[in-house]
Amino acid sequence: MAKRLSPKTRVWLLTLLGSIGAASIVVRLAHHAPPAGHHLPWWILAALFLVAELCVVHIHLRGDAHSFSLSEVPLVLGLFCSDPVQLVTAQAVGAALALAIHRRQAVHKLAFNLAQFALGTSTAAWLFYALPQRTPLEPGGWLAAGGAALLSALVGVVAITTVISIVQGRLQVERLSTVATLVGIGAATNASLGVLAAWVAWRDPLALWLLALPGATLLLAYRAFVIQRQRLDGLRFIQESTRILHASPELDQSVLAVLQHACEMVRAETAEIILFSPGDDPNAVRWRVGTEGSVQTMESIVLGAAELSLAASAVRGEATALTTAREDSTIRPLLERRGIRDAVVAGLQAERGLLGLMIIGNRMGEISTFDRQDVRLIDTLARHLAVALQNGQLERSLAQLRALQDRLSEQAFHDALTGLANRTLLTDRVEHTLQRRGSDPVGVLFIDLDDFKTVNDSMGHAAGDELLAAVAGRLRGCLRPSDTPARLGGDEFAVLLEDPGGLGEAMTVAERILDSLASPFYVHSSSVHVGASIGIAMGVPGEKRADDLLSDADLAMYTAKLSGKGNFEIFQPRMREAVQHRHAMKSRLKQAVVDDEFVVHYQPIVELGARRIVGAEALVRWQTSTEGLLFPDTFVPLAEETGLINEIGAFVLGRACRDARRWQQGAMAPPIGISVNLSPRQLTDPDFVGKVTETLRQCSLPATSLMLEITETTLMRDDADNVEKLQELRRLGVRLAIDDFGTGYSSMSYLRHFPIDVLKVAKPFVDGIGTHAADAAFAEAIVRMGQSLGVQVVAEGISDPAQLTSLQSMGCQLGQGFLFSPALDASAFARLALSKTAEPVVVGGR
Repeated sequence: MAKRLSPKTRVWLLTLLGSIGAASIVVRLAHHAPPAGHHLPWWILAALFLVAELCVVHIHLRGDAHSFSLSEVPLVLGLFCSDPVQLVTAQAVGAALALAIHRRQAVHKLAFNLAQFALGTSTAAWLFYALPQRTPLEPGGWLAAGGAALLSALVGVVAITTVISIVQGRLQVERLSTVATLVGIGAATNASLGVLAAWVAWRDPLALWLLALPGATLLLAYRAFVIQRQRLDGLRFIQESTRILHASPELDQSVLAVLQHACEMVRAETAEIILFSPGDDPNAVRWRVGTEGSVQTMESIVLGAAELSLAASAVRGEATALTTAREDSTIRPLLERRGIRDAVVAGLQAERGLLGLMIIGNRMGEISTFDRQDVRLIDTLARHLAVALQNGQLERSLAQLRALQDRLSEQAFHDALTGLANRTLLTDRVEHTLQRRGSDPVGVLFIDLDDFKTVNDSMGHAAGDELLAAVAGRLRGCLRPSDTPARLGGDEFAVLLEDPGGLGEAMTVAERILDSLASPFYVHSSSVHVGASIGIAMGVPGEKRADDLLSDADLAMYTAKLSGKGNFEIFQPRMREAVQHRHAMKSRLKQAVVDDEFVVHYQPIVELGARRIVGAEALVRWQTSTEGLLFPDTFVPLAEETGLINEIGAFVLGRACRDARRWQQGAMAPPIGISVNLSPRQLTDPDFVGKVTETLRQCSLPATSLMLEITETTLMRDDADNVEKLQELRRLGVRLAIDDFGTGYSSMSYLRHFPIDVLKVAKPFVDGIGTHAADAAFAEAIVRMGQSLGVQVVAEGISDPAQLTSLQSMGCQLGQGFLFSPALDASAFARLALSKTAEPVVVGGR
């Protein structure tokens, strides 16, 4: 479970545990601790803790920051002159004021620090009261107070090390000994001063003012040590940065190494360097080190208003510290886009001018914002880096930048997978061709692969990429050197024919492409067939722009796709009207879902021998106010495209289950089962099984009375989640059927892996019985297959008695079709079912 919690959540849990531990110790001590010999008011101790935290000293160790204060002085004084409850309360109040108002710590950080202070102080009090001597007038009391102060300091070290380990995702055991030694020395020194203060308080409280000078001297000594330490660390940092800059001849490596070194030194989350192009060119190159070690190298960017404003400021002066809260509307978006709450920005200032910017962001550790020492250090680093770039690596850097710009230009206008032109380059060339040519037409072919998604889903994205690269190779082979092939994205390609010589030549190229793609591809050692649909658009200079011509070709391709795939269509203005009508239908469909305009009709499923109705297939209809009743083939594809099929499917399932339950509760016998078609898109819903279960519960319908019909295409995807959902449904008792069996990718392996109860013979095979021997043989093979697998077989679309007789002779037991009844509304179906028979009578209509 811990792996699923964010670092911030884990810090809150640690804070809660520390608070509970401190509270339990204080409660226990409140009932057992003896009264203090001398008593100081709690607010005096709170004031002393406040002063101690205001005079905190920060020490940098190997890129980390640690805070030291004189807090052990009021702690020891409170152990001798107060009770545990008042001592913990005083420290909480004093520290909270210092941390919240002076250091402005975030809520979670403030809460953690107060919790670890309380835990350390309560633990110190526990040890102090556990020892026999507790007065400052005898050595035993001195040792008890010193030991308690050391224990409190060590508790704080362990708590802070733990929280840093949580935030950084790795244990910080190696830092414990170093930090514990320094903290121990400081705690012992401060504890001595605290014992002395307690001794004076017991002898003469008025003499406590005499300790102000030793305390101030000790604080100044700490500060002097820190200043010398910072100077030494800063010198080492600059020396190491200079060494890194000259260690590698590659600009890319040295800049990244300097950024990573800077992050370690000042405990920053992010660091970046932006190098400007010469002159007024707004293009620049960026290196960035982000959170969790992420890097971006030599990334091409365009300078915006924020970068230009920072550059102007950098020219005028030294490095500056920025925060999101204080910056104006120009700079703030730059910081927010990068996820930076505070930063130091320094200019890379050289003799020839400003080379770029260095931005160090998000201070970590005990110090929550960058201080003046950090700003000076980063400014010095920026100046050294600028000198190194100009004197040692400038010419090489510019050469690398020019090579990078050439490479980025190539990447910006070509598809990385196929090497073909991308949409940007193709559009530019079409526009250029339309502008420079005379009256000769320009041709554009828009190509979309057929059934590519099936290959991608069944064989994986790597196989899909291999197929796309192979398609690009064949596409090149069909064109002249003057033509421009392009990949627009996904499985969409296009071709610019600069001099097609008329529509006839463009059609010849389209036919050549279709013939080339008709041959099988060999992907991952498997033979794969994939065709294409092509749209052709011709344009005359002065009449169309590039975007218009590409849009026309896209519409023609879309028409070719709708008309059966594997062919090409030439753009006609009426196509735009058809597409607009289709878009209008989509809008109407969305409103129809809101207005509840759908109804469900039921077609009987009949036991062929007894002519007895044993089930019903639920079929959705759209009851429009203008066009009457619309059938699924006019709106279900649109519903699939828009995703509305999930809402429509849920409506059909609920209505069918309610009607089936009502029939079962009536006089209808035997109980009628209900069959509902399932869209592949519905099956991708993570909670689909739960929704089916809830629908059955609400309708009080037994799961065994429901059958869900799925297509072979759904089975072919063999998605592990889909398999699991189907198996869950089967365990629930829901029956499963394969609809239109034989028209997709029929395979015995799918039937073996999936929990199938029913095969439905597709209508085209039933239509061919008596007229096409092959169709009849196929229908009989499906019936025999069902018998051998022990599943039921339902023949769809039975329309005449001869088909009925043949199916019965094959051994088919169940069927449906106009011979028995068309789809009826719920009331009409109930009346037919109550007659207990469905004599074959050909009924017109659908």
